[in-house]
Amino acid sequence: MFLNLSSPKIIVNDLLQLRFRDAGITLGRLVLNTGLGLGGLLDPGEAAGWPRHESDFGQTLAMYGMPSGPYLMVPVLGPSTVRDGFGDLVDLAFQPLTYVLWPAQIMLQIYIGGGKGLVTLDANYDKVNALEESSIDFYAAMRSAYLQNRRAIIAETRGEEPESEDLLVPDEEPGQETVDSSAVLPQ
Repeated sequence: MFLNLSSPKIIVNDLLQLRFRDAGITLGRLVLNTGLGLGGLLDPGEAAGWPRHESDFGQTLAMYGMPSGPYLMVPVLGPSTVRDGFGDLVDLAFQPLTYVLWPAQIMLQIYIGGGKGLVTLDANYDKVNALEESSIDFYAAMRSAYLQNRRAIIAETRGEEPESEDLLVPDEEPGQETVDSSAVLPQ
């Protein structure tokens, strides 16, 4: 149901990114899942051949050339960048629950965001442990993995293949190792 309620922010960001087909699919999913899916408890949109995708304002800002800014590790919510953190705040404006449950919506977002982070960590527990054991600097390895994954998502949004030089961390020193993001974070 919460995924269904995040559809308006996805539609708006798809439109801002000029991804009209994706916006149409998400709108169709929203209508179908709200009507036949009991308000989003079920997902008949997936059965209709309309796969769910993510789109956020951080991606939109990246599409228009805004740099990511510094990497941040936000307690409970996990890794982000300044651009993506600002994008998350803007995305709140497109969440219907923001207006229904304000100010409890902020706590709900922290709860949901923290929950997503725990689920992602649980799903990748062995990979994260392997990375920690093999890393000299675990924080730098996690930062590199997060930034590579985010760049790959943005490149995919643009319809590009991420090239190896696109996967380098901007502050990276020559000779510093990078970590393959697919080994840690789900695509």
